[in-house]
Amino acid sequence: MDKTVYVMVCDIMENCSESNSTLVRIDRTAPTGLTVRGFKKENADNVKAATGLEMIENNTWHNGWVLVVPRGASDTGSGDLSYLLTVTGASENIDDGLQGYRNINAEGISYVSFKACDKVGNCSSAVEFVVKLDRTGPTAPEIVNSSGEQWTKDSVTLTIRNSKDTGSTIGNYYYSYIENPVEYGSTPDSKWVLIEDGK
Repeated sequence: MDKTVYVMVCDIMENCSESNSTLVRIDRTAPTGLTVRGFKKENADNVKAATGLEMIENNTWHNGWVLVVPRGASDTGSGDLSYLLTVTGASENIDDGLQGYRNINAEGISYVSFKACDKVGNCSSAVEFVVKLDRTGPTAPEIVNSSGEQWTKDSVTLTIRNSKDTGSTIGNYYYSYIENPVEYGSTPDSKWVLIEDGK
């Protein structure tokens, strides 16, 4: 509500003063339209804007820095929007107060939430963005050799098992005929080769 109130005073003879006025402004409506977006970053630069950065999906795995920013909030009352930030989970548990962005680098799962608040303290519901970061590889797999590493005239079956990953889970297994090759590719004599369909 935004109204001007006029007041005057009259005596019992109906002689009246000039009027004075005051402006009454009441805002009980929170900002609306808040969204939160995440963007992939290459390094630890304290970037505040998402210009030129690749947008990422909420609650998906990544292995680099992530910038989380609020967007889209609007207010029809007192205005002067600011953003209330809270971070929990893998990142240090913080309540940063009024801040319009957050850079996340902690490995694991971080929960970043923003509220849009207007000048008089009406705040929207929190909108959360989940950042998942994984930079740790799985444990080395166990190999079960059907020949027991002995000479045989039969086909040999290798069973690969018991590799564990504490982050984004196991993706693919690869094999090679040389130790620790650098490249991933398609030729078994020189590179790691993807094991497809468990074969």
